[in-house]
Amino acid sequence: HLGRNLAPSPLLSSIVLCGSLINELGDEAQRAELLPALIEGSQRMTLASQGQNRFRPEHLDVAATERDGAYVLEGQDLWVPDANLVETLLVAARLSNGDTALFLLPADTQGVQIEAMQLFDSRNHARVCLNSVQLPASARIGSGDAQSQLEHALDRAAACVAAELLGATTVMFEMTIEYLKTRTQFGAPIGSFQALQHRAAWMMVDLELARSAVMASFEALNNESCSVETRQQLVSLAKWKAGEVAHKISREAVQMHGGIGVTDEYDLGLYLKRARVAQVLFGDSDYHCERYGQVAQILAAETH
Repeated sequence: HLGRNLAPSPLLSSIVLCGSLINELGDEAQRAELLPALIEGSQRMTLASQGQNRFRPEHLDVAATERDGAYVLEGQDLWVPDANLVETLLVAARLSNGDTALFLLPADTQGVQIEAMQLFDSRNHARVCLNSVQLPASARIGSGDAQSQLEHALDRAAACVAAELLGATTVMFEMTIEYLKTRTQFGAPIGSFQALQHRAAWMMVDLELARSAVMASFEALNNESCSVETRQQLVSLAKWKAGEVAHKISREAVQMHGGIGVTDEYDLGLYLKRARVAQVLFGDSDYHCERYGQVAQILAAETH
């Protein structure tokens, strides 16, 4: 429904990403303090974990150095959703021993610079720069290496964006079918032309395939007995398929509507813009194709 209604909700940044990580890694006091506020919306939070334009969960561009019982954070993160609106950042940083650690960082802390980014869909994203930011040891969420939990949370986010893409694409498809029924040319609705009927049929087939892939990804995420490799494979399949179908159906929708399809005065243009940004969030098609292939090789080796 977020995708169908183009809702700029903080559900992804505050709950799916930060809430799940705090629930997994936080101690009892941190969960009791932070989770109710996130759920009721009185506090907003976002995850800062990507310092490069290309999505790579294993690459962290923020370094955390222990100093006199505290931590000093240095580096930058790009594409941080809602960073210019939140009260607190959850920063993923690399420790000197190579482990991944997560830190609660108030957005107004000295040394934090947040620069809003202008994206195609007009949603809130920002670049976060950390210049010798000092944090007490209590700001760390959990102990030990948090890389696996971080990647699990990013998989949840990728599946949620795939579901959002599915919702937005469904609306674009429905708008196009309605337009084919009402737009007339040569004295007949253009939907009566066989060439357009064939293209609409293929759109529906692809849409249902994407729906099945997204459902499978959520089933894997909710199945505690599912292996990490199977989860990664199904999430990558869902994000890839949802992105490819969104790209195909949005192009067909614009072509069948004509020039009105790319205007802000007509809702189809707004769905198109959101779809283009969502396609690259938490991994574009190239990234998820690559990961799917790598995981497939691992699973194939385990069966022989």
